Amino acid sequence: AVMLRFAFASDMGYSTTDGGPDLWGWEIDSIEVYSPDTMFFANYGTTDDMVGKSIVFVPPPGGDLWHVAELDPTYSGDIPAYNDNPDFLPSGTHIATVQRGQDYFYIDSTYNKWMQNYYTTGPISLPDTTPIYIDLKQIPYFADDDYGDWWQVQVRPVDSTDFEGAWREWVQNSTTGEWYWAHWVYNNVAGLESWTDFSYYWGSLANTSPLDISRFAGQDVYLRIFFNSDGDDPLGPGLMIDDLAVFAPINPPALPDTFYVTPNGEDTTVTINFEPEDGVTYEIWRTTPGDQYIHWVGTLSNGESSWTDTSAVPFQIYYYGLRATVRYEGSSDWSMFQGTIVIPSILKEVGFDDAQRDSFFVPGGNYKLRHKVTAVKFTPKYYPVSFEAFKVYLDTTLINGRDPQGKGYFYIYNADPETGWPDSVLQEKQFSAGLTTGVNLIVLDSAVTINEGSFFIGWERQRYSPYISVDTSDPIDGNTYWNDTDTTWAQLTDMDAMIHVYMDTSSYPVVNIEDVQSIVADRFMLLQNYPNPFNPTTIVPFVVPANRTNAKVKVDVFNILGQKVITLFDGKAKPGLHKLEWNGKNELGKKVGSGIYLVRMKSGKTELYKRMLLIK
Repeated sequence: AVMLRFAFASDMGYSTTDGGPDLWGWEIDSIEVYSPDTMFFANYGTTDDMVGKSIVFVPPPGGDLWHVAELDPTYSGDIPAYNDNPDFLPSGTHIATVQRGQDYFYIDSTYNKWMQNYYTTGPISLPDTTPIYIDLKQIPYFADDDYGDWWQVQVRPVDSTDFEGAWREWVQNSTTGEWYWAHWVYNNVAGLESWTDFSYYWGSLANTSPLDISRFAGQDVYLRIFFNSDGDDPLGPGLMIDDLAVFAPINPPALPDTFYVTPNGEDTTVTINFEPEDGVTYEIWRTTPGDQYIHWVGTLSNGESSWTDTSAVPFQIYYYGLRATVRYEGSSDWSMFQGTIVIPSILKEVGFDDAQRDSFFVPGGNYKLRHKVTAVKFTPKYYPVSFEAFKVYLDTTLINGRDPQGKGYFYIYNADPETGWPDSVLQEKQFSAGLTTGVNLIVLDSAVTINEGSFFIGWERQRYSPYISVDTSDPIDGNTYWNDTDTTWAQLTDMDAMIHVYMDTSSYPVVNIEDVQSIVADRFMLLQNYPNPFNPTTIVPFVVPANRTNAKVKVDVFNILGQKVITLFDGKAKPGLHKLEWNGKNELGKKVGSGIYLVRMKSGKTELYKRMLLIK
């Protein structure tokens, strides 16, 4: 006795699935087994003793293929949706496609209905280490209104017969409440017009992927790319994949020893600098106070060492961090985050204290007295002048043992031309929480413009609110007031309240740097060096106020580690503008390296700093 068996085989570039009536590949009929004089077995068009199938849909010849195809080398016209896009070309000459059995991926072609085609790998030995991911490049270009057309990356161990979706999530049935593994498929992606990493498209971090197959660690597996279409008319050319990779990212690269975050007031940008390593890609991440997430905002690779954030806005505090990554090898943890704020260079910070807190002001000497305003008076030299931000130094030392509540009111007043006291309120800003000890940057809802006279910025504390910090060292400028009664204001002559305003000087007349000290109230000033960045020489200007004759001044340069590099000036300085030149050398006359340096001006209790960037 014998048994007959008919086998059908194809290589891994062709469809081999048994899709029932939805897929047609091969049929036989009219089988005869005979000798020259005897008929042993015959089957003529019946299903007796045979496995038959009902043909519902028969695609055209070749339309059933998921084959290895080439891009059309003879096509010279414009390809719709791919014009001038070098990313369209895959890394090699061959790609897996689903389409109408052609040899090339024509953009105006399409795929067939009723397809269940797949492209299968050979066995892959997975390591014992985890995590293990799959990634690939894709151009899925198809859609279906009822989501019947989809594709999926699948996996199965070699000792199993069942494939499952590589991307799975533990989800809960909204009706029954039961939990189960959902294996996701991917559909309605018409319009993806360039080669895109699967992981990037779905928002994964570098060296991760939704296609996590760590559950198969230590096993041999098959992978397959599966495409399904239903009976709707196809929309789009189909699917292309390339550069499929299975990887375990367990060798992360090192982060730079340090990186520098430099705000640029001229164009309100922020620049990140560091020393890169060859072959490492660096991700730039950013967040802001109160944001529970960090956001990927930029990438540096191929030895690039500088990145500029052009989306920064004035007066917003930003924190920046780095991640180092080598594709398929690993990614570092995040670096420590560094904070900065961009103050436009057209704004001049004006205040009357020395930026060193000495004490805090208690209105009327009564710690329980509330709803009193402490205000600082500003008198511009030119008009009009506008501002939309200021900073205030607050203190929570004495809140009667209670937790300080960061609430209160800020007021902008114009000045009464007769009394010189605060008059009508131009704008107010209320805080129900969030104000803290130290410097608080306050941004108004809209800019305030002063066309004449003086203006005031005032602080009204509430119950358990912070007190305003004050500077009690000489000289006292006499620009601080508080409303001792409901109708009068008292001038404070023994302290300066610590409120600074950022005045917009863009409408001021053009002046030389020698005139800059006359624009604002008399005080010590350390101006920004110029040029900046520089190589190898820069000018460091500083101003001594008119009321500080023969002031003792010292100007030093420090590196980013706080080590002194050189002293530029140490002696008595007359009132007015002074300019110092630094040639990029240390005390020993040796050239220093590229990087950020701090210049410090010190006189008595006043210490002022500016950042300088030396680039070679």
